[in-house]
Amino acid sequence: MRIHFLLMIPLLAACNMSPERIPAESLDIEVPESWYASYGEGDVDNSRWWLSFEDEMLAKVVTKGVENSRSLKIAAARVEAAGAQLEAVTGQMYPALDLGITGTRRVQNFIGFPIPGGGNGVLTSRSNTFGLSLNLSWELDLWGRVRSQVRSATAAYEASEADALAARESLAAQIVKMWYSCVEARLQTAAAEEAQGAAKMLEDALRERFERGLVPAEAYLNASIQRKSRDAAQSQRRDLQQKLTRQLEIVIGDYPANALELADSLPEIANDVAAGMPAQLVTRRWDVVRAERQLAATEMSVSAARAALFPRLSLSGSGGTSTESIKDLLDGDFSVWNIAGNILQPIFHGGTLLAQLDESASKRDQALHGYAIAVLQAFYEVESLIDADNYSKQATSELTSSFEDSSANFDRAKQRYEQGVTNTIDFLQAKLSFLDAKSRHLQALNQRIAARVDLHLSLGGGFE
Repeated sequence: MRIHFLLMIPLLAACNMSPERIPAESLDIEVPESWYASYGEGDVDNSRWWLSFEDEMLAKVVTKGVENSRSLKIAAARVEAAGAQLEAVTGQMYPALDLGITGTRRVQNFIGFPIPGGGNGVLTSRSNTFGLSLNLSWELDLWGRVRSQVRSATAAYEASEADALAARESLAAQIVKMWYSCVEARLQTAAAEEAQGAAKMLEDALRERFERGLVPAEAYLNASIQRKSRDAAQSQRRDLQQKLTRQLEIVIGDYPANALELADSLPEIANDVAAGMPAQLVTRRWDVVRAERQLAATEMSVSAARAALFPRLSLSGSGGTSTESIKDLLDGDFSVWNIAGNILQPIFHGGTLLAQLDESASKRDQALHGYAIAVLQAFYEVESLIDADNYSKQATSELTSSFEDSSANFDRAKQRYEQGVTNTIDFLQAKLSFLDAKSRHLQALNQRIAARVDLHLSLGGGFE
């Protein structure tokens, strides 16, 4: 079963049966007009926000992961189950029509009655009766009990939809972060391999000079220690790269063969995103929408439980034929029909109905507090991640500047080395310094990407 529908799930329930949205203002939570953390404002789009990285390979991997995810298929099955339950409850609003076919054979013995013609036999009578009926029953929903049940099931269905979409957003964020962690690991491995070679050359050069008495032993020993550390770092980088790649392959449904084709570079994120308004979170974050719909469902359950205390008015009727021969079933002369109405007023059920009302009210209170917690948690995540995105932007900018300075210094050292002005040791030390700055820069770029992904997830989608 493919799950493209998770990219945009349509509401199957009738719009007029969906309970009204419950705004965050009803939770007695003071919602500011703008975020306290400094950020831009603008329209928000819940579409595929990962396309903003402009990485075609990433887009294909995310799509594949969403389609192959077992957890999303479970979420899709939950949506289908909620939809089936909604259909079952909705059916209670309409009359029920049943077709009945009956057949009876009767034998009766008349003991003690004489039989003409003699003998001591027993007089026996046999008869067949066949019936065909159409039965109709319908509860007149005077107090809205059935309607409340349908609206509760509709809200529960919408909550399951929101839950599936929240799972999709979370999976997409996980894949994006894992993808760029794999890309960083690949680039870090290449840089570590290059640094390993440079460290070996530096060790050899200092050993030669030490043997000639040109440098002290400490210089050679430090170079040897550094080379061994580079060797260990290279092994760790390779191990991390293969582990991250295999983990990503599993997430997107591939065999963990460490054969996934990766991008050649990390994107540099320079633009800010539009954070919108705090109150918008209630309608665009799927986990908050789910909590709100769960609250709406429990509100309708309370209404249904309260309506169950009032009388129920039901109508029933039947029409059909009854005859001794099957061939006469459709003969109008044998028609029978009846129609009846009844009112059922609950009087004593051992406290069951009141207990059910109390239970529904308790679940409503639980959902209310759960909704409030979800809203406050959403506000906390956005405020924190806006700051985190700003901090990562500053840190990346500083490390980028440091990397550019180191790169320029290495280019000068390389040029002087080729001209014979700089010796081998100075050139190799400049190269190692450049590769260390490159490693820190790659790490900062990936942390910047992760912070942006978390911000997208907290704000509930992409941005125009």
